[in-house]
Amino acid sequence: MNAVFWLTCRSTNDLCATTHRALLTGLVRRGHEVTLVNPDSPEAQHDELWSHVHVSTSKIPGRAATSAAQHMRSWALNQKFPPHSVAVLDWRIARRMAPVLDRLLVPWTVLDRSPPAHPGFLSKLQWLVWRRAWQQVKNSPEAMGFVVSPSHALLVEERTGTSQNKIVVLPAGVDLDRFQPGERRQRLTMVYHGRLDKNRGVLALPMLVQKARNEGLDIDLVTIGEGDAAEGLKQIASTSMGIEVHPTMPQAELASLLSTCHTGLLPMPDTPVWAAASPLKQTEYAATGLLMLGIDHQGHRLRNRRSEPWLKLIDRADFLMEGVVWLKGLSNADLEQIGAGARVFAEAELSWDVAVE
Repeated sequence: MNAVFWLTCRSTNDLCATTHRALLTGLVRRGHEVTLVNPDSPEAQHDELWSHVHVSTSKIPGRAATSAAQHMRSWALNQKFPPHSVAVLDWRIARRMAPVLDRLLVPWTVLDRSPPAHPGFLSKLQWLVWRRAWQQVKNSPEAMGFVVSPSHALLVEERTGTSQNKIVVLPAGVDLDRFQPGERRQRLTMVYHGRLDKNRGVLALPMLVQKARNEGLDIDLVTIGEGDAAEGLKQIASTSMGIEVHPTMPQAELASLLSTCHTGLLPMPDTPVWAAASPLKQTEYAATGLLMLGIDHQGHRLRNRRSEPWLKLIDRADFLMEGVVWLKGLSNADLEQIGAGARVFAEAELSWDVAVE
């Protein structure tokens, strides 16, 4: 049994921290003593399975990780780590924390669930931090790093020179008990959840709806999340019936809403970041028995599947036109039967138990 110290600048209430929560839970249930060190308040972590240490962080954009790492460093230097301790470091704080843990003789590993995805100047800063995190792994005799897919591992190797034998693929999973099929809406409903950022292609989704309606389809759209495209989507929704824009919501509410829809959307374009990703939303779509429609690239090929009855991937240039053709070819009976196949796949391949083991 190990004492696992999990250091991250993310809140466990953040949708992007779903991986952290699932892995923490799995480690505890397998008998490890787990301590989460992050900016969450003690009250927010009071009923969790793991121990918790609160660290302060800055609310200034671009400063949160640096601020959290500074407080983690102070905490670690005053901490007496038990034998058989190991630390898991979010890549955002690895550059500052790895040297401290080396000094304290605590083994560590870096957890990289996604390369930097923010648009603009902030992205350039994050890429620098990301490369420095992997440089720590590369230069350490013992350290390893976790990524979400083989293409992600190749990106790390190409951009940082880190050897493949220091990189472990830990694919995204899903809570099969929470995300389950439910009673579907009467009208065909597509759904997207995650960051509502322009660089993720989400502004093309209302266009897909309009083109489908022009072809006679009764179809709606649900989007869930926050980002720089959220206001634009809200403006479109205010003048178009059947388009909903929801803010980020707790996992239980998200699972319930997904279970009422029919098709999950994957609009992220074929860029190095998205091609290397393994979207968590995709595993949640499958678990709730949704068909999936998206842009064709490696990041959307769930467990390297490119074409399944429940998975339709299309070149970006043809996404709107061919997407409408595919949607028109579906009937209600098809949706239930094919969606059941996605759920069966999730049960066989996508449980978090596989990743935890």
